Amino acid sequence: MIKEYPVSVKDYTKEEAPYIYTKYAEEFAKEQAGLEPRIAGTIACFAGQPLQHGITAKAWKKSGFVVER
Repeated sequence: MIKEYPVSVKDYTKEEAPYIYTKYAEEFAKEQAGLEPRIAGTIACFAGQPLQHGITAKAWKKSGFVVER
């Protein structure tokens, strides 16, 4: 489980962590109270783990929060 954010792309392979945050996600997180930092170019996380392919990833990608590495 990930306990410290942001998570560097050096910490995981593309297969282990296929998504990174965008500048849009970074700016959005700054405006929201209680969200962990979502620094553009770092590993996108969900529930303490790297974000994986699925419904959440599709929604975040469509919204512009993440891109595939």
